[in-house]
Amino acid sequence: AAAPWGARACPPAGDLRAPRDALLAAADHLLLLTPGGPLPPGLPPGVLLLPSRIAGASAPAQPRCSLAELAALRCGLFLTVARPERILAALARAGIAPAPTVILGDHASPSSAQLARAARAPVDCWLTTARCAVKLPAQLGAAPVLALEHTLVLDALIERLGAFF
Repeated sequence: AAAPWGARACPPAGDLRAPRDALLAAADHLLLLTPGGPLPPGLPPGVLLLPSRIAGASAPAQPRCSLAELAALRCGLFLTVARPERILAALARAGIAPAPTVILGDHASPSSAQLARAARAPVDCWLTTARCAVKLPAQLGAAPVLALEHTLVLDALIERLGAFF
C-alpha cells in the first residue's frame, strides 16, 4: 500500500508494465493490498482496499505455526522473490525479525553451497514463501522450512463484483 506504483517507472528503471495513467484507464477496478495504516496520497476515487497479512506458516510434515509461535522462535528467512522488503516489513509488523536472511534474485534457484551455509545457521525454522518453498528441501540442517501463509480479506471485492452478476 505504501508504494502502489513501485518505482513509478517502466523497466529498466522500475516495475510498471505501462505508465500509471494508461494502467488506470485500462482498469475496471483498482485494488490496493494494505496491511492497514496510512494510505499514500493521490489514489483515485473508488479504490478497493483489501486487508493483507501474514497469518502463520506451515509445511506438509510440520504442524502449523501461528504468528505468536513464530515470534518466539529463532527464524531464518530464505527468499527468491522480486520485492523481499515487502515480506520483511510484513514480518516486522507481526513482531518477527528473522536472522539470518538469505535473499536471492527473483526466481533464482539456490546453489548447493548456499543451501549448505543456510543449513549451518542456528535457527529453529526457516521461513519462505510458498513459491520459494518448492526450490528448497523440507529441512535445512535440523530446521524445517515453513511456507508463510498470506491471507486477504475479499469481502469488499466480492460485494463490488456481486453487482455485475
